Amino acid sequence: MAPNNTSNEGNQMNWERLVAPCGKQQIESPKETPKYNSQLGTYNAAVTPMMVLLLGFSCGAYVYRDYEMDPRVEGWLLVGNMWGTVGISILYILFSVVWGPRWMRGRKPMQLTKFMIVYNAFQVLISLYMFLETGLAGWFFDYNYRCQPCDHSNSFNGIRMARAAHWYFLSKQLDFIDTFLFILRGKLNQVTMLHIIHHSCMFMSMWFGVQHTPGGHITFMGFLNTFVHVIMYSYYLLAAMGPRVRPYLWWKRYLTTLQLTQFVLIFLHAAQLLVFPCEGVPTSLVLWTLLYAFIFFVLFINFYVEAYLFGPNRKKGASAAVQNKEQNGKSNGQLDGQQSNGLYESKQQHSNSNGNSNITSFMNGRVKHRQPSSSSVVQ
Repeated sequence: MAPNNTSNEGNQMNWERLVAPCGKQQIESPKETPKYNSQLGTYNAAVTPMMVLLLGFSCGAYVYRDYEMDPRVEGWLLVGNMWGTVGISILYILFSVVWGPRWMRGRKPMQLTKFMIVYNAFQVLISLYMFLETGLAGWFFDYNYRCQPCDHSNSFNGIRMARAAHWYFLSKQLDFIDTFLFILRGKLNQVTMLHIIHHSCMFMSMWFGVQHTPGGHITFMGFLNTFVHVIMYSYYLLAAMGPRVRPYLWWKRYLTTLQLTQFVLIFLHAAQLLVFPCEGVPTSLVLWTLLYAFIFFVLFINFYVEAYLFGPNRKKGASAAVQNKEQNGKSNGQLDGQQSNGLYESKQQHSNSNGNSNITSFMNGRVKHRQPSSSSVVQ
């Protein structure tokens, strides 16, 4: 795919440049390898994600303890198969932090640009489909944004929303490809602890939702998230196509604002039920939704502040680093970005753009410098 490694690197733009403010691309030299990344390839790296997955599963089981499986979804792919869902999540964690990194040791990183273009395009299409389905089934017309119990009937829109919820659940499996691309392309510094926790827990959490309440108030999260994914993956699709589209990507910084707004809206939409209870939507489910929205908002705003508010203070050093790369024939020419989850990975990349703390550092309660990559992929 790239007969000349030097020219290929010269045509590749760092992910940091995708998420940095326009005209303020900031790239720093690696200062310190995060502790968690140094554990990749060992089973120690899987301990914390496994524990968090178990905790998330326990919370989901508690929230839905009084619910029966919605009979309409019986027999649908992976629905009703608790151990299948848990097993897939466990295998994802093991491959991402143990088997995959161990297998890539001593191997040359793969060039997967064409595959990433196809992958991003598919993500755009599937996200657009889910957004339109959840909208037409309720959120565009019939759903009440103040209080919307789940419609368990066999009505046309009731079934339509349930199927859209099921597609959203399955799409969380598709997002695993984000991590696999990190690994296969040798970008192990992008495989952070909360990246793994986010993907594994989202997949498991959506299983509870589609099995018991595939509709109603909680589907607002998926409705809004699929819209954000349409915009986000459209950007990454264009970015992966190379320098010829760079003049049209001036709006990259607004992706940050869009995702922050998403978390705020999800939080407020759920929080209102603590003040004005909604019959049919239990408080425990509301609290669970609030917890997810709050955690990811805090993490994301942390990286936003570091990337956009503190970043300019390091402009001088960053510019020197960029010039150094250019002198070595490794200036970034091609936008080669892609994101896994639409939600979490961009937070991680904001940290990379300034060499600041990553998600692991956040969990440790201190700032650590990350090792930037020459290019990155996806979520």
